[in-house]
Amino acid sequence: MNDHWETYNDWLIFSVKENKPNHKPLKFRTKPLKKGEDVYVVGWSYKDTLGAQRIYEYKYDTTDGIYHQLIQVKGPTSLGGLSGSPVVDKKGEVIGLVTSGGEDENTKQVLLQATNMKNAMKFISELK
Repeated sequence: MNDHWETYNDWLIFSVKENKPNHKPLKFRTKPLKKGEDVYVVGWSYKDTLGAQRIYEYKYDTTDGIYHQLIQVKGPTSLGGLSGSPVVDKKGEVIGLVTSGGEDENTKQVLLQATNMKNAMKFISELK
């Protein structure tokens, strides 16, 4: 588990003024997550930056405050570069943004933390 709290909320949000190819924005999930539910991180780690965008598989474990705890099922060996990546459910609805991760010293499981969308939306609303 990552004890370096300064790496939490390590994500970037920006606005798009023009959407020429008319990409559809992702929707935010409103239903609560269930323990063991499949979720996916969309992005690239620093070591996987070439080629097509990656989709890494995780299982939702718990929510601790504003952070979802995710257990890696199939993902990169190095998590660096995933900060800010969206975490989506099987319907493609956003459940959070990656903030931190690491290996649990006891279980050796690779864990990822993602800020929940309520926290991200609070941050966005305070920008206005």
